[in-house]
Amino acid sequence: MTQATTDQVTEVDVAMKRGRSEEVAKKYGIDPAKLAERMRNLSRIKAKEGLVVDIDIGKWTAQAKLREEDLGIEISLEERRFVSLGHQKLFPPEIVNQAARAEAKGRDALERLSFLSADGRFVPITAWEEWKAANEGAKKAFFAVRDEIRGRYDAILVDVQKEYVKRAESVYDRLEALAGKAPKEGKADWVAGYVTRLLGRIPKKEDILARFYWEEKYRYLRMPSEIEEELLRTEKLRRERDLLHYENDDRREKVEAMNRAVVDQLKKEKEKIVQEQADFLTKTMLQQRQAIVEATAAAAAAIAKNRGKVLGSTVKALRNLVQKGRLLNFFDDPEVEQALSEIAGFLGREPARRSARKFGQTVSAIKSAMETSVRALESAATKDEEVARIVGLDLVESVRTIE
Repeated sequence: MTQATTDQVTEVDVAMKRGRSEEVAKKYGIDPAKLAERMRNLSRIKAKEGLVVDIDIGKWTAQAKLREEDLGIEISLEERRFVSLGHQKLFPPEIVNQAARAEAKGRDALERLSFLSADGRFVPITAWEEWKAANEGAKKAFFAVRDEIRGRYDAILVDVQKEYVKRAESVYDRLEALAGKAPKEGKADWVAGYVTRLLGRIPKKEDILARFYWEEKYRYLRMPSEIEEELLRTEKLRRERDLLHYENDDRREKVEAMNRAVVDQLKKEKEKIVQEQADFLTKTMLQQRQAIVEATAAAAAAIAKNRGKVLGSTVKALRNLVQKGRLLNFFDDPEVEQALSEIAGFLGREPARRSARKFGQTVSAIKSAMETSVRALESAATKDEEVARIVGLDLVESVRTIE
């Protein structure tokens, strides 16, 4: 970058920080309206560089709510108001927990490698392969639990039956110690009945396997043009209905009123989508900066707490920030990349060559700069100027090229 270009970028940055977007446009000989339109177009372009992803996951919970008949006791109406009998685990916890952990990893990967948008979790193109790999890994572990149940179903039933007997004997002893709650049956008969009832609540193998599913659902962010198409189709339907002959004028008027209600709703929805689309870059830039603020604040606090030392846990957290930040920086935010590069540069040094004091100052400076930007992006009065400032001279040059 030449000195002249550097000076231009500085002037753009300073002017935009002051909210003088029109002065910036005039200074560089471009139309302010075209600058604003170019920003909207950039937002629409970037919104297409990714997908909204949802994962629909289901599994057998392997637990049953305990009932009075399971325990062979009676609970009064008054006791039912305040007493819950809880749940009984039907399968070994280690098997059930494996599926729960795999599901948690899958959901965490989606949250970690996406932005929260009005339509759902937006995975940008830069994080797509990383997310797919993480999702497939979690999904494989999830279905491995299902396959284990398929292969060991009968053996598991034998094991849980033995465990049920132990639990039932313990429950019987506790009930017997409670005044007025002792089962009417003898211990052996009560335990046998308790175990039989619980085994009866375990589904057949095929039914359990059918409850395991993991489905990814993809869609693009909804565009204003899609609403426009719906409006046109609705208007066309209304015109076609207007051609129909209604002997009953009251019925015709009601049909027209219903069509107007649909059109009015679509128009409102289009206005909402247009605004959300315009705010897309703002929201993604804001989420990136908030993540950096949180991580650097935690790092600064940890360094201060440990008397200037940079511990391994802090290094690990910052490495994760750098990796995640770069994967999500699909709009090539120069400030985010600069902040991440400064952190990565420190982390890349040998531990003996890391100056904790200097690094603490760097982290604090990054945190302060990002906090300032977050405040600007959160303010309705300054968010457009802040987005233009972040994009910088490239945006100005792209407007000039269009002109």
